[in-house]
Amino acid sequence: METMILNALAPVFFVMAMGYYAGYRKMIDNQKVATLNLFVMHFALPSALFTAISRTPRQVILDNGQLMGILTLCMFVVYALTLFLQFKYFHVETGKAAVQTLTVALPNYASVGLPLLLSVYGPSSALSVAVAIAVGSVTVSPLTLVLLESAHATDKVSPAKLFLLAVLRTVKRPIV
Repeated sequence: METMILNALAPVFFVMAMGYYAGYRKMIDNQKVATLNLFVMHFALPSALFTAISRTPRQVILDNGQLMGILTLCMFVVYALTLFLQFKYFHVETGKAAVQTLTVALPNYASVGLPLLLSVYGPSSALSVAVAIAVGSVTVSPLTLVLLESAHATDKVSPAKLFLLAVLRTVKRPIV
């Protein structure tokens, strides 16, 4: 069991150490990191997820419907509870509350989930990560965008219209 955990975590920590080394040696600065993030989120990760999903039998994909439902429910519950706590007990402004709530309700499946699950469970686990990313991208991410836009909106646009615009922007992203 320890070997399996070590095999899963070693590549993650190795890449983190390489990133630290690159920053320490000034090979990468903040401007280059932004470009690297753009490349990863718009090209590398969608390509990796597409490859994993395209190799998965159709029935396995359909069988993940329950996972999608459970993830959606869990994300909404955690999101609502965290947002409630942010407003009621911590008295955080809407913009900060939205970002902090998203951070709690939507873990970083892409960066952490994909390498860990692939190394522990194999290529078939990439579908679970893809489902989790898709669910978060079309549920709690648009909610957060609505909260952020409503916090800084100068004209009065209905929350329903803000939500639809946020969902449309989200669906256009390559990761989805």
